[in-house]
Amino acid sequence: MTTPALLDDLLALDVLTLRQHTEAAGDSFDPAAHRQQLAASLADSQLLLVRGSDGSLHGYALLRRQSATHWFVGMLNVHPAHRHRRVLHALFQQLAALPGWAADSVLQSHVYRTNQASLQFHKKLGFIPEQQNDKAVALSIRYDTLNARLQRLLTKEHA
Repeated sequence: MTTPALLDDLLALDVLTLRQHTEAAGDSFDPAAHRQQLAASLADSQLLLVRGSDGSLHGYALLRRQSATHWFVGMLNVHPAHRHRRVLHALFQQLAALPGWAADSVLQSHVYRTNQASLQFHKKLGFIPEQQNDKAVALSIRYDTLNARLQRLLTKEHA
């Protein structure tokens, strides 16, 4: 069951980081509607969650299994003050532990074109653009590619 406090935390982070990109892409960002969308997504998605030692939300991801081998990233959001190795590592450890996540898995994502930081992050991880339009880019990556890139990035950042 989703708690109101969890929804409050997720919504606050999304308002902080996503509102600007959503509106710049020509869509509206209504916090009340977004809260309802988050609640619905939590009901049919896997939640990956990283909190700090003080309990504050550092980052989260919502992943929905679409088939035996395909997963969709409904949301991936990391607080700007916590975009570092520890949070990335924690999120991807949780991803690797998901039931059904396996060597033949494919992860798919959509990103607004206005969200250049996210597009660069996807590129750095090795996601491949599959489709695009004026508003967004659809990307995907295979497990083996993601795993190899993450190992290099996490080792490089740690050094």
